[in-house]
Amino acid sequence: MRGGGRWMLRLLLWNLAFGVLPFGTVSAASGAGTAPTTTGQRFEGVVFGDANGNGLRDAGEAPLAGIAVSNGRHVVLTDEDGRYGLPHSAGAFVSVTCPDDGRCDLPWRSDSGDFAVVPEPEPDDFFFVQISDLHGYRTPEDLRELPSPEDIPWWMPRYAAGWYVLRSLTRMYRQYERDEIVEALRSAAAPHRDLSRAWGPTVVIEYFDAAMDSKTGMIDPAGDMRRALDEVEALRPSFVVNTGDFILDGNEVRPEVAAAWFRQYAELIASLGFPIYTTIGNNELVATDHRDDLEASDPRYGKGLFRSLRGPTHFSFDRGRLHFVALDTHRLEKEQAGADLWEYGRMEPAVREWLEADLLATDRAAAVVLNHEPFHESPGWDLIGGPISDDEGLFDAHRVPYALSGHIHKNGFEDGEYTSHITTGSISGFRWALPATLDERGYRLFYAKGERLYSAFKRLGEPVLGFVDPPGEGANHPASKAPMDPSALSGVVEVVIVAADASGPFADIGLSLNGEPLVLERWGDYFGRARFDADALPEGRGSLVLSVRDAAGAERRSALAVARSSGD
Repeated sequence: MRGGGRWMLRLLLWNLAFGVLPFGTVSAASGAGTAPTTTGQRFEGVVFGDANGNGLRDAGEAPLAGIAVSNGRHVVLTDEDGRYGLPHSAGAFVSVTCPDDGRCDLPWRSDSGDFAVVPEPEPDDFFFVQISDLHGYRTPEDLRELPSPEDIPWWMPRYAAGWYVLRSLTRMYRQYERDEIVEALRSAAAPHRDLSRAWGPTVVIEYFDAAMDSKTGMIDPAGDMRRALDEVEALRPSFVVNTGDFILDGNEVRPEVAAAWFRQYAELIASLGFPIYTTIGNNELVATDHRDDLEASDPRYGKGLFRSLRGPTHFSFDRGRLHFVALDTHRLEKEQAGADLWEYGRMEPAVREWLEADLLATDRAAAVVLNHEPFHESPGWDLIGGPISDDEGLFDAHRVPYALSGHIHKNGFEDGEYTSHITTGSISGFRWALPATLDERGYRLFYAKGERLYSAFKRLGEPVLGFVDPPGEGANHPASKAPMDPSALSGVVEVVIVAADASGPFADIGLSLNGEPLVLERWGDYFGRARFDADALPEGRGSLVLSVRDAAGAERRSALAVARSSGD
């Protein structure tokens, strides 16, 4: 392979080999880097209500009691004077769990000090969005920073390398035949390069050569990311959670390159009209894989760059009646042949201790854990060895109803004893490199109704229209309700719908059963609920039809066949 296509091809193969393996480990020398610290031995300060939003405690601004504050290991509640005190340790941060009736513009510090909470009540019911695996980079040339995987010899002929990648793609996207993959690549390249006479492996070669050439504009990661976030912003969510891998791959590049990607992400989100809560993914670890030019003592190594630019890697906040907990499941493992290894899916002891303390400190019944690597597995993921992450039994012990994750670049669901696991697909697809028709790009819409979540995956740039099963938080959860089986209904049935245009609400949303309109209780712009009596279905069967009108005035419909239970 020659030129840019070679590097894109190597990126593809490297990701196939190591990007989403369970229990992934990479070589390392010792601990992660540190952030700025104080010289004292304690974190101390006051949490107060910042009535005028200036970040300073002015006369008459009252202290806030009972607010959780953490040093990343321990959690305390502020006293009646709003004061907190916590042990200080090297590299630690002090952070506040922002309450649901306030906004915290400075939620963490690297030294002692006060925390201002600006009054900003949040309703119990609200709409938010989860994005994951943004994999941000600036231009196709950034892909050249990635090392060459060892399984692509320099002497491999272009045709053989093309055949190898096509075979890998066919295995990766098993729902497509080889010819369908070739056609998807050919169609994506059509505006930029004529591949109509190319076939098979040659199409793969030509596609990646064109994609890696900035002059074609086939890959525009910066522009694609901006447009994707603009679309999310247009939906007007209360906030967004980003469950990690927001840079391309910090594991394998020079820290200067990773830092540039971190800064790009910060610039992208700075102007957004909503708060965004970002967890750490495995790709935010710096220089931990196949690099020997950065010592582990360098403050940028491992989690060091994340901490210096984005603060703590684990934290919590409240919204409505929900308590959100952002986790960090990346730690050094030192048990294999005496070597130090990074392990994905395991909490450091301090993080585990913090998680338990945080869940004990909150008085909220419903916790929503945010983490990059999933704590479950779903059919079609082809994982070996079970779930990637381990909650060490804490989710069941504390009756955690929800865990949201990413990493796999696919959607997935699993109901545990108490926890409903929801994993969302990648907003970047295959790192903005493969066409969206081959590797879908999207994000997840959520509506929080009290202590319950309803969700639907939305493909980037496309509408979503359909029916949402009620979540089943686990058979033993107090709010448990099994998903609806539309073929065996009885009594009064609740149906939840979702309807969102490409970048905003639909007009004229209606729901009918056998042609008769149902009363639709709207939940914000995109979700709604209706009820009907299944026992009254004529002949025991019916058809639910959700109809909307898009911006062009065209009608769109989604139908669901329902039937009364036979009683057997």
